Amino acid sequence: MTAHELNRRFPPGTRVYYRPDRNKITEFVDTHTRGAAWTVGDKGKVVVPLAGMKGSVDIRSLEVPP
Repeated sequence: MTAHELNRRFPPGTRVYYRPDRNKITEFVDTHTRGAAWTVGDKGKVVVPLAGMKGSVDIRSLEVPP
């Protein structure tokens, strides 16, 4: 998903589950996005800032709860 697609579908304030270790499916932080996503680097990695955390996280570590 591109940053533009993510921002359109899940605007800032969207509730998400952040999994610091993607291999541990049962461990997550219930939080929300606190700003718009953007692309970093030349490989197209998309990141987004989360409430209660410094910096931004890779969107591959996120899940939108049902």
